[in-house]
Amino acid sequence: MPLGKGAFGEVILVKVNNKEGVATQEDDGKYFAMKIMKKRKYSGMMNFVLTEKEVQRKVRHKFIVRLTYAFQTFDKLFMVTEYCAGGDLRALISSKAKKGVNEAEAKLYLAEVLIAIEELHKNGIIHRDIKPENILLDKDGHVKLTDFGLSKEGMFEKKQT
Repeated sequence: MPLGKGAFGEVILVKVNNKEGVATQEDDGKYFAMKIMKKRKYSGMMNFVLTEKEVQRKVRHKFIVRLTYAFQTFDKLFMVTEYCAGGDLRALISSKAKKGVNEAEAKLYLAEVLIAIEELHKNGIIHRDIKPENILLDKDGHVKLTDFGLSKEGMFEKKQT
């Protein structure tokens, strides 16, 4: 089932079927979001794809989307992340267009985004593409920051003198 399209490919909903023994047993039967990217189409932008993969591999935090699997075929790259059943913040705001998001919800989302950004900064990473479409919500309504292709790594490191 399609979940969306982004600058680097499409994202579909997948369910793990561990008959082949490829996935972990604990993932069997779970749903994930799988981003599929054509290598030829994005060959000049592979550094963005690799940055996204590295950030999600490196940073493990409850408010940051977790990369579970990454693999490739001859012509495609696949990144499998946790599935955020609540959609993105843009869709939520659009669905509440007349009433808007209430103040308590807005404060919670903002606080969780700030905590996620703080975790990235602790790891020397600047996100550089924070927008409502890149703020996902899990099944419980908590924030999950995603889309790290434009991120900059190696920031805030102490320089030796």
